[in-house]
Amino acid sequence: MITSADTFGVAELREERLLRIGYFGILQCRYPFTVTENPERCSTPEEANLLAMEVRCMEVPQELAFPALQDSIDPVHKDRIFRVWRKLMTTRAYWEDITSDLKHKWTHAVPESKDSQAKEAISETRNLVRRELHKAIGAIISKPQRRGRGCSRLRQWQHEEKGLRRQFYDADKQYILLLRLYYELLLEKADAKSKEEPVLPLDHPERMNIVIMNRYLKVIDIVHQVIAIAKAAHHNQEGKRLRKTEILPFVSHPLRVMMAYLLDVIPYVIEKKDVEHDCVLGCTVMGLHDIEEDTELTLEGIEEFLRSRADNYDSSIDPVIQSGFGVSRENLKRRNLDLVKDNVIDRFGGVLKIMSKNAPLTDGEKKRGLELNALGYPRTMEVLELGENRYEQWGIDKENLQSPLTCIQQFPGSNEPQERDLDAFLVRLSMFQQKPVRQLALIAKLEDRADNNNTLKGRKPETQRGNLRSTVTKLIAYAMLDHDNERYPLYNALPRLIDVTLNEYHRFGGEHFEMMEERDYGYITQLQVWQTAN
Repeated sequence: MITSADTFGVAELREERLLRIGYFGILQCRYPFTVTENPERCSTPEEANLLAMEVRCMEVPQELAFPALQDSIDPVHKDRIFRVWRKLMTTRAYWEDITSDLKHKWTHAVPESKDSQAKEAISETRNLVRRELHKAIGAIISKPQRRGRGCSRLRQWQHEEKGLRRQFYDADKQYILLLRLYYELLLEKADAKSKEEPVLPLDHPERMNIVIMNRYLKVIDIVHQVIAIAKAAHHNQEGKRLRKTEILPFVSHPLRVMMAYLLDVIPYVIEKKDVEHDCVLGCTVMGLHDIEEDTELTLEGIEEFLRSRADNYDSSIDPVIQSGFGVSRENLKRRNLDLVKDNVIDRFGGVLKIMSKNAPLTDGEKKRGLELNALGYPRTMEVLELGENRYEQWGIDKENLQSPLTCIQQFPGSNEPQERDLDAFLVRLSMFQQKPVRQLALIAKLEDRADNNNTLKGRKPETQRGNLRSTVTKLIAYAMLDHDNERYPLYNALPRLIDVTLNEYHRFGGEHFEMMEERDYGYITQLQVWQTAN
């Protein structure tokens, strides 16, 4: 008998199963499948933070519900807001029903898998999925034989489970969007020249609370969108869909970086009266920062990929997307509901260009890089892949170049491979003039390196040491000595990287003490000084 495994290939089938287990693990950690009353189901503080945000903000607080606010809403707008509220409650009920049906599908009448290789895959990744869901994931990843009553039952179960999962994703997306719409319309007001009354009085005691809840919902919305977009992009990358050392989908790394950002940055900015930081752009960058490096997409292709997948709304909610102040439905969507706007995509492209060592630079950008001389002569020229004649061609006086970065002056390079990558990053970072873009690129690099350093164990000792050395002498040193942290704060991203790097250096020194040199002990001492300073 020919099985699915025979036609697909054993190695490919194993990889596909491990990927699906990883994707299922991401879903089961999210609200409403997990709640904060079960903190042991969150494997990290970062997961617990996102889950707590979802639990708190995807519920409508009693004081913000329409029945509590209706007496304060201007009579002209009351019916319109009520229609949105009614649609929201109907959608929530459907979302809850689909969630209940899907959870029931995972835990009741699950056909027993006869696929031994599926069981082996679960055994390899047993910590990714809660024990009570092992039978369900076994059924999901099993490849049925072509005949037999059990095979027919398994196929039917898989078909129904897949359909419910798709319905859940659609319901989740629509529920979040309607909740955002409800808050947006409560906050709606006429332009400054009009005498029309706002929907809710400007001095209403709950108005700021609605603003903050809406900000959190935008973050949750973009996080859910980014997870889906990152999975789609990384699932098709050649040869790197699975992180072999962790037996996790590659997308797990950028998603961990995004969750670290949610914990390290969002709490410091989101509840201020005037938000100093673009949280939607930040989440997009963190979750998609590896796409240019690891897929075949160019920067232009990534922007189009993002544009085509973000902010896709179900048209069934169009009837309730209605302004009370003469704004068209399309303008209301674009202004109040769209998250990935053109300016977000433009700045996103700028950050990726800084972080990528492959994205092409214009001659103007290279000229600026030479003039800034971030790494000193001739290393800057080497990184930019330029010959001596470019100084003359571009009219640059080598004798009057700017001084290299302070971190370069204080920490001589050691030519580690990982150091070369950070050299390229520092050159690109220095040449971009938009400081908020540079700030976000640096935060992303700090979070990215922290996650990479957290997973060094198991790699070649030379790779581990090179990562740690370059992290200290280039990335942390730049953030401490050259970056304007007062005007463009790095929040907790920098302390996180210092802590992780120090812990990993201590671990490495204990496991590979014969490889530790005098400078490594000096780097540890320097990390301890910087740790105290932060």
